[in-house]
Amino acid sequence: MYSTNSSAAFQVSNESNNGLLFIPSSLPGFTQSGVYSRIDASGNHSIYQCDGVLCEVTDEERICPVCGQKMHIKSSRSITLRHLPFGFTYIHITVKVQRLFCENGHHTQMRSIPFRAQKHTITTALESYIEDLLASGCYTLKEIAERTGVGAHLVGEIDKARLSRLYTDQTELGPVLKKPDTCSRYLAIDEFKLHNGHKYATHIIDLETGHVLWIARGK
Repeated sequence: MYSTNSSAAFQVSNESNNGLLFIPSSLPGFTQSGVYSRIDASGNHSIYQCDGVLCEVTDEERICPVCGQKMHIKSSRSITLRHLPFGFTYIHITVKVQRLFCENGHHTQMRSIPFRAQKHTITTALESYIEDLLASGCYTLKEIAERTGVGAHLVGEIDKARLSRLYTDQTELGPVLKKPDTCSRYLAIDEFKLHNGHKYATHIIDLETGHVLWIARGK
């Protein structure tokens, strides 16, 4: 089970914690309030559901970006994020997040979750783990999705963003491919069937490394 104490390596099971093993979650600002286990929809995996709240709202967070006045807590809602799996068990973190509002009616916003990955309902730790699995080149998108408990489509989005960081530069006109350090000496071009065989795609590979250099629909 996950603990909010990031300094301890492991907390040994004893009578006070009902025989559970506590591991530091490394989630900044998260205070765990409860945990329970359940089975996922497929019936093949166990899920540890960890509930908790964010730390106290800081004075900096309360400042309205429009008028500079102090904002107040209006309401709260729970957001569930997928976290690093523990063996073959998936971990879900449900955190209660407050909504702040300006009494002058200028602004309202949800508090940001410091450990949430941008654009995804997973933690930054899980996002980094997925990127490591992708970089290893040993797993397909489906295998990574099964290992981490996220959808294959999400794994594909993370892979696309990872490749974009590695091989493109951001300019005023948009992303531009980086110039490679070395040039290929031997190229191979081939086409293959798509779907039911009535459509084709063409790809170019480096014969020495096996890397796919270009791929597109059509012959």
